[in-house]
This record gives sequence, structure tokens and C-alpha cells, in this order.
Amino acid sequence: MSPDGRFIVSIGSDETANLWSQDGKLVSVMAVPKSFRADVEFSPNNQVFATAIDGVVELWNTKGERLHALIGHTSEVTDVTFSPDGKVLASAGKDGTIKLWTSNAELLYDLGEGNGAYNHIAFSPDGQTFIAGNDDGTIQIWSIEGQLLQWLEGHEDKVRRVLFSPDGEMIASGGDDSTVRLWDTKGNLLHKLADHEGPTLDFTFSPDGQAIATAGRNEPTIKIWSRDGELLQTVVGHQDWVLHLKFSPDGKTLASSSSDNTAILWDLEALEFDALMQQGCEWWREYTEYQDTPPDPQREICEDI
Repeated sequence: MSPDGRFIVSIGSDETANLWSQDGKLVSVMAVPKSFRADVEFSPNNQVFATAIDGVVELWNTKGERLHALIGHTSEVTDVTFSPDGKVLASAGKDGTIKLWTSNAELLYDLGEGNGAYNHIAFSPDGQTFIAGNDDGTIQIWSIEGQLLQWLEGHEDKVRRVLFSPDGEMIASGGDDSTVRLWDTKGNLLHKLADHEGPTLDFTFSPDGQAIATAGRNEPTIKIWSRDGELLQTVVGHQDWVLHLKFSPDGKTLASSSSDNTAILWDLEALEFDALMQQGCEWWREYTEYQDTPPDPQREICEDI
């Protein structure tokens, strides 16, 4: 989803990337290589987005026109992301390198020296540092000038995804050990979120940084957590794995894509109401185990849930 919420890009294994308007109208269909793993990211100015498919990173405009191909990785590119000012694009690959590019597709830095596959990268809100998750279970913190600053250790398997909180005070990481871990920027572990049955596939902060949505392999559900590590909601609706999550800029909508071939836009305010109703019905069901005459209005509501 673009930062202004006007566009959504979806990439499928049918050799297409689709550009949609916010109201669900198809704007453009772009031909791309067939791939079962791809990534897409909008620039902060909403005018350009980057796709990573196999070993090639490409830049597109919002008319669906290809602008540049950024060629340099020697194997699959796992992630692309823009710096907050949009002047730098970072790409991570299974070739064990991170590459920093200008918005005009010029290579600035080639980092990592092939030491383990990188799976995900994220810039800090001020754009001065970025973090990277590695197959060796570590999170690395780098400066925008390409200097390795710190290693975070604690995961028991590959780190698949890393993020800064919107205020830049917290780092989130998740991977094949089925956990999402929350750290401060000094490397201290704050909370460990562990409620998924399989490896973590995706997670994202809400725009205000107060909530975190997570998805795990083999699960059709979405978990929503507080910043303090408390499970707030379990969102049910997909029929297969939830693969990717993204909040709208105003935080009122959550977009999810799934292996069931659908993408769903969730109204979070409605979900909060439904969650309260569900809690009330759980109380009612427990109450009726000990009472002979449950209140009829509550029975009528809860039997539909």
C-alpha cells in the first residue's frame, strides 16, 4: 500500500503485478517473471515503487511503467525498502549481500561480504541507520554510510523480518523460531511474542506504534498485540496461510494477503466491536452452564456468533 493510501500493488505467481486504486479498481497490469517469492515497496513520495523478483530489482511509476532495472545480486533478492527521504533504496539477497542504491539506480554500497543470506531490511525513521535479519539468527544494525554498528542475538533460527517502530525506539524481529521479539535500540530484549504454531511469516506496526499485527505459517489467522506484548485480538477470515500484512496510513484498516488467493481489507474499528461481543458471549456461555434461564436477548445474539 502506498504511504498516502491511494494505491495497492499485488504480485502473483501468474507472471503479473497488479496496480490497484484504493477503491479496488485495477489501474495497470505489469508483466513480471514467474516467481513464488517477491517483494514490493513504495517510495515515501508515493510516485515510485520497487519490486524484487528473483535476482532483479525494478523501479516503476504509478502508471505501471518500468523506469529502471537494478542488477547486481547473484541470487534471489529477498527484500527491498526505501529510506524515509526516498533517496536510497536498499536490497537484501540470499547471496549474503545488502546493496544500497540511489533513486536513479546507481550502486552506492555493497555490504555483507556474503556472510549468510539476508532476509529483510528496514530503515530507522530518521534514516540514519537500518537493520537486517540474517539466516544465522542475528539482527545487524548498520549506518546509512555502510558501517556495521551492532549485532543482536537471541533468535533460535533464521530471522525472516525486522522492523523499527514508528517512533524509532523499538526494533521488532521474527523468524523460523515462531516468535516475534521486541528490542530497544541498544539491543536489550523487551518482550517475546510466541503464539504462532509455525515460523513467523510477517508482522507490522500500526502507524501510531501501539499495536503489532503478526502472521504465522500454516495459520489462516492474524494476531494483534499491544506494544507491551499483550495479545489483543485474533482475526479470523482467511482460509489459508496469511502471507503479508499492512496497516493503512490512518491505522483504521489492515490489509492482508493469503495463500487462499485473496487479499482482505479489515475494518479495525469493527473488529474491536466484534471482539468485545465475542468476549461477552464467552462470558454468557460460561454463565449458562450454571443457570437454567439465560437471558433471551443475549442467547439470540450469541447463537449467531
